Amino acid sequence: MRPFRILQPGTRTHHLQPGRSFNIRRALNRLWVLILIAGCAAPLRAITVEPDVDFAAHTERHALVVDRMGDGDPAVLLPHTGWFTENPFLLEQDGKTVAAVWVKDNAHVTVRQEPDRSSPVTGRVEATRQDGAIRLSFTLADGSTYGTGRFHRVDFSSGPAFLGVPANTVLDVRGMYRAEVRDVHGQPIGWLRVRVDPPEGTFRVYDGDLPPALDGPLGVAAAELVNVDVDDMAAHATDVYIGN
Repeated sequence: MRPFRILQPGTRTHHLQPGRSFNIRRALNRLWVLILIAGCAAPLRAITVEPDVDFAAHTERHALVVDRMGDGDPAVLLPHTGWFTENPFLLEQDGKTVAAVWVKDNAHVTVRQEPDRSSPVTGRVEATRQDGAIRLSFTLADGSTYGTGRFHRVDFSSGPAFLGVPANTVLDVRGMYRAEVRDVHGQPIGWLRVRVDPPEGTFRVYDGDLPPALDGPLGVAAAELVNVDVDDMAAHATDVYIGN
């Protein structure tokens, strides 16, 4: 499930003193997330991360929880607040915003160092499709590029062979998919995995062995784009639970 984009009817900041509106928006953002989590879901939790993984995240009802991100502490991708959908998601770590993630559409994400459009760009992630199957490409601020192959199903269960290919039912969307991460020369340098409804009970898990340039905010942005794709697969599949 994609992290919620929370709207606050009646929120107004134009009468505030210059320089204060952004801080107040951030405070309201955290308040709304806490209210929703307290009222609708259990507290955010951690998952067990495999030792050969340097990036791991999982979905909660109202956030994407980053369990491991390079050598840093866990983090959380918070939904934006306010009326305007162009506001970014905020990647928070140790109570500080370490990156801002702008989701332009289901194929383009821009990561900046701070939640300001004039802030330096860390990199961009784009999704393309081959016969419906999703691939990712990364472009860093220094111009270096990386990419993934298609996400192959690796659990040998029924359902589409690749992530993004239409599924008959929501049950067929479930499973484990894995893609190689490649450098500009096409050489494998890591991998990224998606587990949809895994046995542990977490809705979705994203993890992998990523190069250092990708195992931070750009890895989070990639997980967000893939999350959108899984949402789309599920939305176009038959829901076998309707009426039960």
